[in-house]
Amino acid sequence: MVNFGVRGHDVTGVQTPEELGCALEAYGVHNVQLALAKSFPTLPSGAREINPGMGAQVRRALAAHGVEVAVLGCYFNMIHPDPAERAAGIAKFEAYLQNARYFGAPIVASETGSVDVTFAYTEENFTPAAFEVAAQVIRGLCRVAERFGAIVGIEPGVNHPIHDAETFGELVEYVDSPALGLVLDPTALMPPGGAGDAVAIAREMLERFGERVCACHLVDYSVQEGKLVRCGIGAGVLPARELVKLFCSARPAGYVITEFTEDEGIRRVVEELGDVA
Repeated sequence: MVNFGVRGHDVTGVQTPEELGCALEAYGVHNVQLALAKSFPTLPSGAREINPGMGAQVRRALAAHGVEVAVLGCYFNMIHPDPAERAAGIAKFEAYLQNARYFGAPIVASETGSVDVTFAYTEENFTPAAFEVAAQVIRGLCRVAERFGAIVGIEPGVNHPIHDAETFGELVEYVDSPALGLVLDPTALMPPGGAGDAVAIAREMLERFGERVCACHLVDYSVQEGKLVRCGIGAGVLPARELVKLFCSARPAGYVITEFTEDEGIRRVVEELGDVA
């Protein structure tokens, strides 16, 4: 059986951990990638608010429905041009690393950001300077993670300083930490125009960094007016079954987390792909 998880805010109409756990149980899902502010917008969950009691309460509520937190999402712009904004993101991520164990979450995850704060595509993200800033931030986060037994899950993306196998390999050498993990999303690594091979991308990343892969994202896509558009599983052209089989072969029982697939679509994916061996 595939060890499916979902992005928590893809479950709509829920406001509390209890409601989220109930919905995921009904869909047959046992793991969640949880962005606290997105799933529970009325719950203060910044660097100053997140705490062990909050983690324990969320963990108990989800566990009552057989659901665990696979990943705490704490996505921020690691190369934000404003040092104050960057420092605030780092402080929040460090607080999440410190408290992740109380949520039962082994991984705290983020992408690596953009020099353009609107995240418009720019090759300025691919410069040595952008890589250096991101790598320094990640190295510091990994040192914190080592202290608390957590994993820093880095999700490479085509419009980020860590954007392919080569730059992730350079990151591994620069950071030199067992706490550095890879959140693998093949769709995020495809060219902006969609003229790529998601399976080939995934295979290369798994072959080169399989022991670092702590979670895999399953995101469908279509190409509209020459642009890649992300969507729910089954609404695009992603070879989802082939990818799930590849993931599970390389990382048995590893987390396979859907994104952009909402509500009843989650149940359908679990029913259609849950038997992949």
